[in-house]
Amino acid sequence: MLTRIVRAFVAATIAGLVMPGLAAGETPVRAHSIADIPGIPLSGSPVTAYMSSTQLDHVYSVDLAEGQSLTVTVVGAASQDLDLMLYPPGTSTVNTLGGTVAAAENGVGSRETLTYRATQAGTYYVDVFNYGETGGTYTLTHNAIASLGADDDLPGIAMVAELMTGTLGGGDELDVYSVELRQFENVTFDLSGGEGTDFDLTLLGPGASVASWSEGEVGSLSESYPESLHYTAPVAGRYYVLVERYSGTGPYTLSKHITAGIGQASISCQVAPSSPSYGRPAVITARVADAVSGNSPDGIAVLESRSCGASGPWFIRTEAALTAGTCSFSWISDIAHDYRVRLVGSSSYRGGVSASVRVTPRCGLGLPSHPRTAMRNRPFAVSGLLKPRHRAGSYP
Repeated sequence: MLTRIVRAFVAATIAGLVMPGLAAGETPVRAHSIADIPGIPLSGSPVTAYMSSTQLDHVYSVDLAEGQSLTVTVVGAASQDLDLMLYPPGTSTVNTLGGTVAAAENGVGSRETLTYRATQAGTYYVDVFNYGETGGTYTLTHNAIASLGADDDLPGIAMVAELMTGTLGGGDELDVYSVELRQFENVTFDLSGGEGTDFDLTLLGPGASVASWSEGEVGSLSESYPESLHYTAPVAGRYYVLVERYSGTGPYTLSKHITAGIGQASISCQVAPSSPSYGRPAVITARVADAVSGNSPDGIAVLESRSCGASGPWFIRTEAALTAGTCSFSWISDIAHDYRVRLVGSSSYRGGVSASVRVTPRCGLGLPSHPRTAMRNRPFAVSGLLKPRHRAGSYP
């Protein structure tokens, strides 16, 4: 078994060696980021993972505000001996002596619990240390508790964990949390409290300036308890969750669950040439991208048109399948028209429509046929529409 002292000695020895292909002082890049800082973000709770007998560390990162309390519990297989270490912001590696701000290493056992109150805001690192060097599956649960007084008004406490706990009463009537949402993400908040309590749940939008239901409320629940609030964010930004005491005092639990929403298509449209010769096609090219991620969706695009400057309905002309978010239409227009491209909605993307482009065919009058000396009563060609008499074709 490796102790912290032995492991730090081994790490220091390795650091002094020059590995093939590396200059002195360079550090080899780890194959798996979970083995050391920065680790992987600690999001949902619980987290279940497998640690082999050759793995010593699984590192997770979590953002804490000053005054927040973090509680982490790990439960491993009966044969495992796992320890918990918590490292402060600015730590570069877990392969070092000391440097922890909290630890749980109570001898042999597969269950450890660590609790710590953040003395500074920043990114902390939770290290699940495989002291017994035994493979197995473990479960890691965690929650962050807001500090008293720091959550009484906007911006509140960042809801970095999916489960937050707090207490209302004794002069503390309101707790405020903030959560970052992307456009069209779906979020569900569940609020429950102890026996005899009745707490209300309110969600404020990004435009809110104070913690009040009258300031940009986008959702609320006060008629039922426990409460569950569902919301789809129309715009990206920071939203605020208000937990307010209606009656009773005691602890509560607030959880959040975020799922990706249906993407919003952003469609651009170009035409070349915009003034083709009469009878020649114009090529209308549409490019479609997810308005949030920039990814190129698949789907069906429809070409629509109407007369220039008209305010009536758009008429469907043809359709085409998107390839890597792009499609082209080759279309012949006899008179000037406005064109646009519409994306048909699907289970993955909301429908969308581009701005219109205008196609104006150019009319032309051909030269009379031979002989050039006699200009009267000779046939000539007309392209387009020449008013008042001659349409396209040949005329004597």
